[in-house]
Amino acid sequence: MALAMRDLNTHLRETGDIKGYNASFARQDRSRFLGEPEKLIQQARKSG
Repeated sequence: MALAMRDLNTHLRETGDIKGYNASFARQDRSRFLGEPEKLIQQARKSG
């Protein structure tokens, strides 16, 4: 049963009938994601 459900869901994703579980990154999400390493580096420099 589990294998059949996995195959069905794979087929539905491939045909576009359903999307994956995660929404796409919006521009703001991407900007926040890319800015996080810089924020961590700046914090590390301040502390020392």
